[in-house]
Amino acid sequence: MIPTRLALFAFCAVLLTSCGTLPPTFERASDSTLVFTPSQWRFPVSIAGFKRAEVVRYDQAGFDCSVAYNHPSSIAATVYTYPASGRSLDTEVRGVSGEIERQHRSGPAKIRAIASFGGHNGIRLGHSYAGVFAMRPQELRSQTLIFRIGASFLKFRITYPEANAERAEVAINAFLAQYQWPK
Repeated sequence: MIPTRLALFAFCAVLLTSCGTLPPTFERASDSTLVFTPSQWRFPVSIAGFKRAEVVRYDQAGFDCSVAYNHPSSIAATVYTYPASGRSLDTEVRGVSGEIERQHRSGPAKIRAIASFGGHNGIRLGHSYAGVFAMRPQELRSQTLIFRIGASFLKFRITYPEANAERAEVAINAFLAQYQWPK
């Protein structure tokens, strides 16, 4: 009985100490901004009404990560940074668009346009599909903006209810304009 309790205690201690830790490639600045150390990309606590929600690491080394932001008017924005691994911007855009189409059965992107923010050029995709958002089924819009910056991609995936599209567009443009773009 005692070894079982000891093992359970040890497991809980490890679990608790791992909660809320950042991937090794992030540091917290004095103003609570998260800094992605390989590139010095910055992720502040809030941007244009969007509040930072969580950081997710997808690889062991911490080079493939995302930082989520939520807006009070039901807009979810996730900023991904990951190695380009030799892929061109066009190849990455085709792959991401195909992934969205398969995952959400959305059909091809309704919008594909050049996106220019913070001195960087990328591609903006727009998809529409039915899905569950804010715990209820509804028609959704999803924008994906992909930029190749140096040896990495910076991808924004922003989803919101179609009923809020006009208000969402204003908030999204403010978010992208106020984001601390890498140099």
